[in-house]
Amino acid sequence: MSFRIKLLSFILVQSLLLIGCSGSSDFTLGGGDGDFDGGGTTEPSEGSGDTGETEEGTSIFSYNSLAVYEASADFSGFAADGLIQTEWHNPFINVILINPIIASSLASTSLAKVEDYITIVDDIDIDPAESFPILQKVIGTPVSLTTALVFDVSGSANDVDFAALIAEAKAYVIAAQASTEELIANQQYVVWAFGKLIVELTNGFTNDIDTINDALDLVVERRKDTLLNNVDSLGSQSNLHKAIVESIGRYQGDIYDFRDDPLVPNEANDLIDIASSNGIALSQLVLFSSGTDTFLEMNQGLMIRAIKSQGFDRFESSEQVYTNKPIFYYVMGGASRGTAYSALSAEVEKTNFLTLNSGAYSFGAGLIQNQLDAVEARIDLNNQYIYRADFLPRLGDHVMVFKSNSSVHTSTLTYTITGDELAPFVNVGTPGEELESIVFDGSGNVDFNGLVEVTGPNGEYLSGFAASLAEVSTFLPATRWVNDEYSSDDYSWSFPNGDGVGTLNVDGSYTVNSITGATANLQLENTVLGYTTRITISN
Repeated sequence: MSFRIKLLSFILVQSLLLIGCSGSSDFTLGGGDGDFDGGGTTEPSEGSGDTGETEEGTSIFSYNSLAVYEASADFSGFAADGLIQTEWHNPFINVILINPIIASSLASTSLAKVEDYITIVDDIDIDPAESFPILQKVIGTPVSLTTALVFDVSGSANDVDFAALIAEAKAYVIAAQASTEELIANQQYVVWAFGKLIVELTNGFTNDIDTINDALDLVVERRKDTLLNNVDSLGSQSNLHKAIVESIGRYQGDIYDFRDDPLVPNEANDLIDIASSNGIALSQLVLFSSGTDTFLEMNQGLMIRAIKSQGFDRFESSEQVYTNKPIFYYVMGGASRGTAYSALSAEVEKTNFLTLNSGAYSFGAGLIQNQLDAVEARIDLNNQYIYRADFLPRLGDHVMVFKSNSSVHTSTLTYTITGDELAPFVNVGTPGEELESIVFDGSGNVDFNGLVEVTGPNGEYLSGFAASLAEVSTFLPATRWVNDEYSSDDYSWSFPNGDGVGTLNVDGSYTVNSITGATANLQLENTVLGYTTRITISN
């Protein structure tokens, strides 16, 4: 099962506090209120930013939240509109993924400390001796990209040379897979075609070049069917609104249900963004079309809601706004330009006009750069930090606030937690009381997080309990969620399966020199507590 599909299974959780372990996951993603005070946005529970000055802020650092904003319950499956994806580690450890920034300039920074951020529960600052707030840079995060290629074969495309268009689309995929940017090279595709009817041609996401090329060839065939009004014709009318809603996916309404089960083979074609401490999944849509929607099965407003259904927050001219789903709109033409749909152009990442030049179209190189630019505009993949703190209340309703302690560009996240949500867990203790070792099931999956943690050479959080020797080879020991302090002599490192070799350093860190297979398990034991943890090492 792929990393992305595992993450998708957690995003289906609809409640903020379904935080007990589920299956082999050590975290749960759900929907929580994302209330950034004072940012000029209109949604009552959006994430926004306070761009005005406050008297109490003393830090020069703020943050951009890397949590995905879910604008509409019809798309997210959450209980309400305007929520953010939330992450909780077991038991009751709140997890917030952020990009620390310099408050005055909004530039990314690696200098922020845990003290630059404040967590408040019911108007009371948390006690660090009981909640143990931690701020760590995240390294080794697996990142995936899924891309929908959507082709309009309706009558509005009569001037288009589809053979030339598809030839360039194939060249784009080949160039993307040869890219030195791993995110681009490893992306998976789904191919759609639409007229009045809409059809998915790849049976889910794939990076198999033969499958992609076969699906692209089918676009040409469906265009021919439409011209000849064959039995497989998709119809000459344009159902553009619905095509965008369906290819983005996840929508559930009174009439339509486009939400696919991501665990069912050949059905995972929804474009879903997820950001967590243990992995990030991003999605984009590339549309080849000309003209407006002429069939009008769905209204323009629903199309726009689909485009706005997920986003990341960012500052624009001192106002904090949400990004849309990245859509690259290629207006198809022949010898002359096609007709752009202005309502769509107003919402997409970029609108480009395609015309024939010496019998060919050219967009591949530009599209790859557009994809990279869209990712960079949303999330700083090189500066992810994880903030963790123990949430202590077990009874009643509570409001938790996480905010930057800055005087300008103050960012705030607000979580509302009800007594009904807490009721099943009233007897669950603190992490220090509940956690021991990390337990592995028979297939090597992690059942829950423990007190003992392997970190990077500067205390970084190792995403997914894994590390590549190409990125990091020296590791530090840590014990979390307790006030007791442990020296380097209180830890022991080993490869229990004998599949690796390493060196214990004077400061208690451990350097992995080599492993004998594709992966190996590095084990750390706190010999005082008798608790162990493991990480997976790869070359």
